[in-house]
Amino acid sequence: MVRAWYWHLLYCLAIVPILQGVAAHGAERSQGKRTRSTDRPLVDMVIEKRGTIRIEMLPNVAPKTTAHFLQLAGERFYDGLLFHRVEGKFVAQAGDPASRKVDGAKIANISSTEAAQRYGLGQGGSGKTVPLEAVSPCARGTLGLARSMSEDSGDSQFFFNISDNHRLDNQYTVFGRVVKGLDVMDSIRQGDRIKSIRRVVKSGRSKLKRQSPAPLLGTRSSPAEGQTCLKLETSCGVAVEQPCERSILRLNGLGRHLVRSRWTLEDFRRHFGLVFARYEEEYVRGVIDDGERERNAWDERL
Repeated sequence: MVRAWYWHLLYCLAIVPILQGVAAHGAERSQGKRTRSTDRPLVDMVIEKRGTIRIEMLPNVAPKTTAHFLQLAGERFYDGLLFHRVEGKFVAQAGDPASRKVDGAKIANISSTEAAQRYGLGQGGSGKTVPLEAVSPCARGTLGLARSMSEDSGDSQFFFNISDNHRLDNQYTVFGRVVKGLDVMDSIRQGDRIKSIRRVVKSGRSKLKRQSPAPLLGTRSSPAEGQTCLKLETSCGVAVEQPCERSILRLNGLGRHLVRSRWTLEDFRRHFGLVFARYEEEYVRGVIDDGERERNAWDERL
């Protein structure tokens, strides 16, 4: 009897962090702090003779930079500016207001250093800087904020990461990513002119059909950012969800805890009246299988 109550206490302790995370997420939702991709602003950047690039902004990781960029775009600050610096498979940079009066053809076939020296490009801005928000990596297709040696000197100049530039991680603010028109980004050449940058106006919030991600059995890799991967339905009928970047840690923790306690997922689910989605069960089972293999290997060594 004492043993049964001991295990009951252990599993109560295991479920508390999960429900706490769910409650925290509910509080965030009530305050309007959701970070799902469907809630992130979109902008269309039209480049003359190239096409349109659609960019998803990242206010959840760079709120001040995102707000600053959207304000400048709304003021049509970027209309007519050149990409004054394009470095092969490295970056394509724009946003200097001094480039508006420069003929793009004159800098198309010279180095960015020479263009800067001849036409004084690369130093201008709107006059208002934002603090460094270096959270996301400088992966291919992301939008970063250019700056000088001072960390908090970023203003209007931005750059596309044409390739993965992870050596820039933690040094530059990433505040957007290309979601459509990656081929247009790759085609940018020095001297190309931005026709416009406009925020995409959504006609209404449509309810998209939610699709389950691919089974995670045996992979232990996290689902894509923004997907909802933890759904708990309590015995009292209350269903709650939380984004995968938080719940994936709790699913891992739950799996490891079940390995240590030698309880099955069915025991845990039945004991607490919880219902997991199929891919969540598979993920936890995969963690359990990994843990049991490690434990068996350790037992054999002993």
